[in-house]
Amino acid sequence: MKLYNISFFLNRQPITTTVFPKQTVLHFLRNELNLTGTKEGCSEGDCGACTIVVGTLKDNKVCYRAVNSCLMPAVRMHGKHIVTIEGLGTPDKLHPIQKTILDYHGVQCGYCTPGIIMSLFALFLCNPKPSQTEINDALEGNLCRCTGYESIKNAISFLSKQKFTIIPKYFNKVKKSLLAISKKIETIPTTEHRYFFPQSVNELFEILKQYDAKIINGGTDVMVDINIKKQKYPVIVDISAIQELNFVHEKKNTIIIGATTTFSDILSNTIIRQNLPILYLAVSQLGSKQIRNVGTLAGNIANASPIADATTALLALNAKLIIKSDTQQRKINLSDFFISYKKTALKPNEIIYAIEIPITNNLTTYEKSAKRKSVDIASVSSSISLKYNNNTIRDIIIAFGGVAPIPFIAHKTCNFLKNKPINKNIIKQASEIAYQEVNPISDIRGSEQFRRILVRNHIIKHFNKLFPNIL
Repeated sequence: MKLYNISFFLNRQPITTTVFPKQTVLHFLRNELNLTGTKEGCSEGDCGACTIVVGTLKDNKVCYRAVNSCLMPAVRMHGKHIVTIEGLGTPDKLHPIQKTILDYHGVQCGYCTPGIIMSLFALFLCNPKPSQTEINDALEGNLCRCTGYESIKNAISFLSKQKFTIIPKYFNKVKKSLLAISKKIETIPTTEHRYFFPQSVNELFEILKQYDAKIINGGTDVMVDINIKKQKYPVIVDISAIQELNFVHEKKNTIIIGATTTFSDILSNTIIRQNLPILYLAVSQLGSKQIRNVGTLAGNIANASPIADATTALLALNAKLIIKSDTQQRKINLSDFFISYKKTALKPNEIIYAIEIPITNNLTTYEKSAKRKSVDIASVSSSISLKYNNNTIRDIIIAFGGVAPIPFIAHKTCNFLKNKPINKNIIKQASEIAYQEVNPISDIRGSEQFRRILVRNHIIKHFNKLFPNIL
């Protein structure tokens, strides 16, 4: 098995060590370093017990974000500042967040508490005075099975009104240490289980010429396969360090989003929030804060899941993909990208370079039906984009997730609605057409009949949102 020599800063001290390609940060911390404050719960990013905070050097600053360590390959610690619960307070002198959680009786068994504290630590690092909504968003990826959330929320609500020192003193020397760490990861070559970490697009294509590889960025889906399903990937190429793929550009009434741009980057981008509110809404309901901090829009698309949250919004927005190989570049409509279940139009040695989304004045809405408000896969999701004048629909795209083997555009329903007046009778007819048009299956998230009913209801909900005075 191939070994990797990496260097990083862990809490108060620099570390140089060797890791294995399949090793997660969670297992490395617990098994190799005996830092058992970080807990193992679900191993698939649902419970948040394993949450750590990762500092990344960017533009001469260290940016900190909460991450599920069970889904983070240990190789990816290279060049980062890893902060665990042991890096905050001590038994003799607790960190203010730790002390407040205790004072407000926010701890019972304590298993989930380190992850909750690390999520809150990341929140207060970025925002010393968070609102209740921001507090809830920060904690949506953390489950607490015995204490109850009210005492935790009360503690943080109190803390958000206080003045306190959030940053431990040793943070001051971290940036200088990270600057000194080489960007290149040393490897000890063998023939089994290769994990590549390219720093540029050219380096990526050189690797893809030689290997049939699994490409990851956030890796939140692939790491679940490895952790839970024991899936083996002989060659993994991690593109998360390729900075030239991390961008959001506005150009000629079009927004272009690079392949390594994370969901959190999208949510913090003013251009997207102002011009693509439907995409902002879809992404804000995707996973948890920890997942959004590492997951990407390009990865959500490339995974080709029929229930990928962001794809229905992108289909409704008539998005295109910029596909690139080492020799050429091409564009493809997102609607032509999905061939069949988990199969796409990507050719060997091609990558999704960017997503191109036109800016329009269309009315748009997004709906997601799931058993949990956060960190859950939708039973059905849907998006609508439409133009109208004189109370008549001139153009419309309706996209569904969870009702077919691929993300699905309801063409029959759209064709029926074009050039039709907007009234209760027309919308009811459209909802019945959509009910018949989709082809869902029955599974743990809902029966076929349940999903058809959701589809019908989604159509009505969309138009109620867009035209409340008419319907």
